[in-house]
Amino acid sequence: MSRIKSAHLNNIDTDLIPSEAAPTQMLRAHLRQQRDEINREDVASWQALQSLSDWESFVHPRIEALRHSLGQFPEPPANLNTHITRTVEGDGYYIENVVFESRPNLFVSANLYCPGSPLGRTPGILLVHSHHNPRTQGELQDMGILWARAGCLVLVIDQFGYGDRRDHAFAPRQDYWFRSVTGHQLHTLGDSLMGWMVWDIHRGIDLLLARPGIDPSVMIVMGSVAGGGDPCAVAAALDERITCAVPFNFGGPQPETPYPLSEDAANTFDFLGSGGWETTRNLRLSGRDGFLPWVIVGSIAPRK
Repeated sequence: MSRIKSAHLNNIDTDLIPSEAAPTQMLRAHLRQQRDEINREDVASWQALQSLSDWESFVHPRIEALRHSLGQFPEPPANLNTHITRTVEGDGYYIENVVFESRPNLFVSANLYCPGSPLGRTPGILLVHSHHNPRTQGELQDMGILWARAGCLVLVIDQFGYGDRRDHAFAPRQDYWFRSVTGHQLHTLGDSLMGWMVWDIHRGIDLLLARPGIDPSVMIVMGSVAGGGDPCAVAAALDERITCAVPFNFGGPQPETPYPLSEDAANTFDFLGSGGWETTRNLRLSGRDGFLPWVIVGSIAPRK
Protein backbone atom coordinates (compact mmCIF):
# COMPACT_ATOMS: atom_id res chain seq x y z
CA MET A 1 0.00 0.00 0.00
CA SER A 2 2.78 2.41 0.92
CA ARG A 3 4.55 1.60 -2.33
CA ILE A 4 1.41 2.47 -4.31
CA LYS A 5 1.09 5.80 -2.48
CA SER A 6 4.75 6.59 -3.05
CA ALA A 7 4.46 5.91 -6.75
CA HIS A 8 1.37 8.09 -6.92
CA LEU A 9 3.08 10.97 -5.13
CA ASN A 10 6.11 10.71 -7.38
CA ASN A 11 3.90 11.30 -10.41
CA ILE A 12 2.32 14.53 -9.09
CA ASP A 13 3.45 17.64 -10.98
CA THR A 14 5.07 19.97 -8.42
CA ASP A 15 5.31 22.89 -10.85
CA LEU A 16 2.38 24.96 -9.51
CA ILE A 17 3.23 28.13 -11.44
CA PRO A 18 2.60 28.13 -15.20
CA SER A 19 5.88 28.35 -17.06
CA GLU A 20 4.69 31.37 -19.05
CA ALA A 21 4.01 33.48 -15.90
CA ALA A 22 6.79 34.72 -13.63
CA PRO A 23 5.86 34.78 -9.91
CA THR A 24 6.75 38.45 -9.57
CA GLN A 25 4.49 39.35 -12.50
CA MET A 26 1.62 37.38 -11.00
CA LEU A 27 2.02 39.13 -7.64
CA ARG A 28 2.26 42.55 -9.29
CA ALA A 29 -0.90 41.89 -11.30
CA HIS A 30 -2.74 40.73 -8.19
CA LEU A 31 -1.74 43.84 -6.22
CA ARG A 32 -2.66 46.10 -9.14
CA GLN A 33 -6.09 44.45 -9.28
CA GLN A 34 -6.60 45.06 -5.54
CA ARG A 35 -5.42 48.67 -5.88
CA ASP A 36 -7.79 49.35 -8.77
CA GLU A 37 -10.72 47.87 -6.83
CA ILE A 38 -9.95 50.06 -3.80
CA ASN A 39 -9.74 53.16 -6.02
CA ARG A 40 -13.10 52.36 -7.63
CA GLU A 41 -14.76 51.89 -4.24
CA ASP A 42 -13.18 55.13 -2.99
CA VAL A 43 -14.46 57.15 -5.96
CA ALA A 44 -17.95 55.69 -5.51
CA SER A 45 -17.90 56.60 -1.81
CA TRP A 46 -16.86 60.18 -2.61
CA GLN A 47 -19.53 60.60 -5.26
CA ALA A 48 -22.17 59.44 -2.77
CA LEU A 49 -21.43 62.31 -0.36
CA GLN A 50 -24.06 65.04 -0.54
CA SER A 51 -23.68 67.12 2.64
CA LEU A 52 -21.37 68.16 5.45
CA SER A 53 -22.89 65.51 7.72
CA ASP A 54 -22.21 62.89 5.01
CA TRP A 55 -18.58 64.01 4.88
CA GLU A 56 -18.19 63.91 8.67
CA SER A 57 -19.70 60.44 8.85
CA PHE A 58 -17.34 59.38 6.06
CA VAL A 59 -14.10 60.90 7.31
CA HIS A 60 -14.18 60.52 11.12
CA PRO A 61 -14.01 56.70 11.30
CA ARG A 62 -11.30 56.70 8.64
CA ILE A 63 -9.11 59.11 10.60
CA GLU A 64 -9.61 57.01 13.74
CA ALA A 65 -8.57 53.96 11.72
CA LEU A 66 -5.47 55.91 10.64
CA ARG A 67 -4.68 56.65 14.29
CA HIS A 68 -4.95 52.99 15.27
CA SER A 69 -2.89 51.85 12.27
CA LEU A 70 0.19 53.82 13.37
CA GLY A 71 0.97 51.66 16.38
CA GLN A 72 1.19 52.15 20.11
CA PHE A 73 1.84 55.51 21.74
CA PRO A 74 2.92 56.31 25.29
CA GLU A 75 1.08 58.84 27.40
CA PRO A 76 2.05 62.41 26.37
CA PRO A 77 4.74 63.59 28.77
CA ALA A 78 3.69 66.06 31.44
CA ASN A 79 7.11 67.68 31.08
CA LEU A 80 9.11 67.74 27.84
CA ASN A 81 12.34 67.98 29.83
CA THR A 82 13.53 70.75 27.50
CA HIS A 83 17.14 71.92 27.41
CA ILE A 84 18.53 74.96 25.54
CA THR A 85 22.10 74.00 24.65
CA ARG A 86 23.04 77.25 22.89
CA THR A 87 21.60 80.58 21.78
CA VAL A 88 22.68 82.21 18.52
CA GLU A 89 22.00 85.95 18.15
CA GLY A 90 21.00 87.31 14.73
CA ASP A 91 19.76 90.50 13.13
CA GLY A 92 16.16 90.81 14.33
CA TYR A 93 15.98 87.20 15.55
CA TYR A 94 17.77 84.63 17.66
CA ILE A 95 18.03 80.83 17.52
CA GLU A 96 17.74 78.48 20.45
CA ASN A 97 19.33 75.06 19.92
CA VAL A 98 16.84 72.92 21.79
CA VAL A 99 16.67 69.30 22.94
CA PHE A 100 13.41 67.89 24.32
CA GLU A 101 12.28 64.44 25.48
CA SER A 102 9.40 63.17 23.33
CA ARG A 103 9.40 59.62 24.72
CA PRO A 104 11.10 58.24 27.82
CA ASN A 105 14.85 58.55 27.16
CA LEU A 106 14.29 59.55 23.52
CA PHE A 107 15.36 63.12 22.77
CA VAL A 108 14.57 65.34 19.79
CA SER A 109 17.07 67.93 18.57
CA ALA A 110 15.62 71.14 17.13
CA ASN A 111 16.21 74.77 16.23
CA LEU A 112 13.75 77.33 17.57
CA TYR A 113 13.83 80.63 15.65
CA CYS A 114 12.53 83.48 17.80
CA PRO A 115 11.69 87.11 16.97
CA GLY A 116 14.08 89.66 18.41
CA SER A 117 11.14 91.89 19.31
CA PRO A 118 7.87 89.92 19.67
CA LEU A 119 4.82 91.72 18.27
CA GLY A 120 1.87 90.82 20.51
CA ARG A 121 0.45 87.31 20.07
CA THR A 122 3.03 85.13 18.33
CA PRO A 123 2.06 82.61 15.61
CA GLY A 124 3.76 79.22 15.80
CA ILE A 125 5.20 77.40 12.78
CA LEU A 126 6.70 73.88 12.77
CA LEU A 127 8.74 72.86 9.72
CA VAL A 128 9.06 69.16 8.87
CA HIS A 129 12.18 68.45 6.84
CA SER A 130 12.30 66.14 3.81
CA HIS A 131 14.09 62.83 3.44
CA HIS A 132 16.94 64.75 1.75
CA ASN A 133 18.51 66.53 4.70
CA PRO A 134 18.02 67.21 8.43
CA ARG A 135 17.01 70.47 10.13
CA THR A 136 20.25 72.17 9.04
CA GLN A 137 19.11 72.35 5.40
CA GLY A 138 19.64 75.89 4.13
CA GLU A 139 16.10 76.59 2.93
CA LEU A 140 14.71 75.61 6.35
CA GLN A 141 17.09 78.02 8.05
CA ASP A 142 16.10 80.74 5.58
CA MET A 143 12.42 80.25 6.37
CA GLY A 144 13.09 80.13 10.11
CA ILE A 145 15.01 83.41 10.02
CA LEU A 146 12.55 85.14 7.67
CA TRP A 147 9.45 84.30 9.70
CA ALA A 148 11.11 84.91 13.06
CA ARG A 149 11.95 88.43 11.86
CA ALA A 150 8.27 88.77 10.91
CA GLY A 151 7.24 87.94 14.48
CA CYS A 152 6.72 84.16 14.43
CA LEU A 153 8.15 81.31 16.49
CA VAL A 154 9.53 78.72 14.05
CA LEU A 155 10.50 75.23 15.23
CA VAL A 156 12.52 72.90 12.98
CA ILE A 157 13.02 69.43 14.44
CA ASP A 158 15.32 66.59 13.42
CA GLN A 159 13.12 63.66 12.52
CA PHE A 160 13.94 60.21 13.86
CA GLY A 161 17.36 59.15 12.54
CA TYR A 162 18.36 62.55 11.11
CA GLY A 163 20.82 65.25 12.12
CA ASP A 164 21.87 64.99 15.75
CA ARG A 165 19.62 61.92 16.05
CA ARG A 166 21.44 60.03 13.32
CA ASP A 167 22.50 56.49 14.20
CA HIS A 168 23.67 55.27 10.79
CA ALA A 169 25.84 56.28 7.83
CA PHE A 170 23.71 58.84 6.02
CA ALA A 171 23.38 58.29 2.27
CA PRO A 172 24.00 61.26 -0.04
CA ARG A 173 20.97 63.56 -0.05
CA GLN A 174 18.10 61.05 -0.30
CA ASP A 175 18.15 58.53 2.53
CA TYR A 176 15.35 56.25 1.36
CA TRP A 177 17.23 53.21 2.62
CA PHE A 178 17.28 54.23 6.26
CA ARG A 179 13.64 55.27 6.30
CA SER A 180 12.63 52.03 4.58
CA VAL A 181 14.61 49.75 6.88
CA THR A 182 13.57 51.62 10.03
CA GLY A 183 9.94 51.54 8.92
CA HIS A 184 10.08 47.75 8.53
CA GLN A 185 11.80 47.33 11.89
CA LEU A 186 9.15 49.39 13.69
CA HIS A 187 6.44 47.46 11.82
CA THR A 188 7.66 44.22 13.39
CA LEU A 189 7.14 45.85 16.81
CA GLY A 190 3.57 46.81 15.96
CA ASP A 191 4.56 50.46 15.43
CA SER A 192 5.38 52.57 12.39
CA LEU A 193 7.93 55.15 11.31
CA MET A 194 5.05 57.49 10.50
CA GLY A 195 3.71 57.06 14.01
CA TRP A 196 7.06 57.91 15.58
CA MET A 197 7.52 60.97 13.38
CA VAL A 198 3.99 62.22 14.03
CA TRP A 199 4.48 61.76 17.77
CA ASP A 200 7.58 63.96 17.67
CA ILE A 201 5.70 66.62 15.68
CA HIS A 202 2.90 66.64 18.26
CA ARG A 203 5.44 67.08 21.04
CA GLY A 204 6.91 69.96 19.04
CA ILE A 205 3.44 71.54 19.10
CA ASP A 206 3.51 71.08 22.89
CA LEU A 207 6.79 72.97 23.00
CA LEU A 208 5.47 75.87 20.93
CA LEU A 209 2.25 76.15 22.93
CA ALA A 210 4.24 76.34 26.16
CA ARG A 211 6.09 79.47 25.04
CA PRO A 212 4.97 82.79 26.55
CA GLY A 213 2.89 84.93 24.17
CA ILE A 214 2.15 82.13 21.68
CA ASP A 215 -1.11 82.41 19.73
CA PRO A 216 -2.80 78.96 19.85
CA SER A 217 -5.20 79.98 17.07
CA VAL A 218 -2.31 80.17 14.57
CA MET A 219 -0.39 76.89 14.72
CA ILE A 220 1.02 76.01 11.31
CA VAL A 221 2.80 72.83 10.20
CA MET A 222 4.61 72.75 6.86
CA GLY A 223 6.06 69.59 5.32
CA SER A 224 8.99 69.83 2.91
CA VAL A 225 8.58 68.79 -0.68
CA ALA A 226 9.98 65.23 -0.53
CA GLY A 227 8.84 63.07 2.36
CA GLY A 228 8.04 65.94 4.71
CA GLY A 229 4.47 66.42 3.54
CA ASP A 230 3.47 62.90 4.57
CA PRO A 231 4.02 63.26 8.34
CA CYS A 232 2.84 66.89 8.16
CA ALA A 233 -0.56 65.80 6.82
CA VAL A 234 -0.98 62.90 9.24
CA ALA A 235 0.12 65.01 12.22
CA ALA A 236 -2.46 67.68 11.35
CA ALA A 237 -5.22 65.13 10.72
CA LEU A 238 -4.70 63.68 14.20
CA ASP A 239 -4.22 66.91 16.16
CA GLU A 240 -6.80 69.71 15.95
CA ARG A 241 -4.44 72.10 17.72
CA ILE A 242 -2.82 72.43 14.29
CA THR A 243 -4.89 75.13 12.61
CA CYS A 244 -3.18 75.14 9.19
CA ALA A 245 -1.15 72.52 7.32
CA VAL A 246 0.90 72.68 4.11
CA PRO A 247 1.62 69.04 3.14
CA PHE A 248 3.69 69.31 -0.04
CA ASN A 249 3.44 66.33 -2.43
CA PHE A 250 0.92 64.33 -0.45
CA GLY A 251 -2.67 63.53 -1.31
CA GLY A 252 -2.66 64.01 -5.06
CA PRO A 253 -0.47 64.03 -8.19
CA GLN A 254 3.26 63.63 -7.64
CA PRO A 255 6.24 65.10 -9.52
CA GLU A 256 6.55 61.81 -11.40
CA THR A 257 2.86 61.77 -12.37
CA PRO A 258 2.44 62.06 -16.18
CA TYR A 259 0.96 65.38 -17.25
CA PRO A 260 -1.52 66.46 -18.37
CA LEU A 261 -3.90 64.36 -16.29
CA SER A 262 -6.57 62.53 -18.23
CA GLU A 263 -9.95 64.20 -18.65
CA ASP A 264 -11.42 61.37 -16.56
CA ALA A 265 -8.80 61.71 -13.79
CA ALA A 266 -11.45 61.79 -11.05
CA ASN A 267 -12.30 58.19 -11.94
CA THR A 268 -8.97 56.90 -13.22
CA PHE A 269 -6.29 58.52 -11.01
CA ASP A 270 -4.49 56.21 -8.56
CA PHE A 271 -5.64 57.85 -5.32
CA LEU A 272 -4.31 55.00 -3.19
CA GLY A 273 -0.84 55.39 -4.66
CA SER A 274 2.36 53.78 -3.45
CA GLY A 275 5.61 54.97 -1.98
CA GLY A 276 8.34 52.67 -3.23
CA TRP A 277 11.10 53.01 -0.66
CA GLU A 278 9.12 55.57 1.33
CA THR A 279 7.52 53.64 4.20
CA THR A 280 5.79 56.77 5.48
CA ARG A 281 3.65 56.72 2.34
CA ASN A 282 2.74 53.03 2.37
CA LEU A 283 0.51 53.37 5.42
CA ARG A 284 -0.61 50.07 6.94
CA LEU A 285 -4.26 49.19 6.19
CA SER A 286 -4.78 52.44 4.25
CA GLY A 287 -6.60 50.71 1.43
CA ARG A 288 -8.63 48.34 3.57
CA ASP A 289 -9.79 51.00 6.02
CA GLY A 290 -10.19 53.83 3.51
CA PHE A 291 -7.80 56.50 4.82
CA LEU A 292 -6.24 57.23 1.44
CA PRO A 293 -3.85 60.22 1.26
CA TRP A 294 -6.53 62.56 -0.11
CA VAL A 295 -8.84 61.62 2.80
CA ILE A 296 -6.08 62.50 5.30
CA VAL A 297 -5.49 65.88 3.64
CA GLY A 298 -9.21 66.52 3.17
CA SER A 299 -9.88 65.94 6.86
CA ILE A 300 -7.83 69.08 7.62
CA ALA A 301 -9.73 71.28 5.15
CA PRO A 302 -12.19 72.92 7.59
CA ARG A 303 -9.15 74.27 9.45
CA LYS A 304 -8.08 76.27 6.37
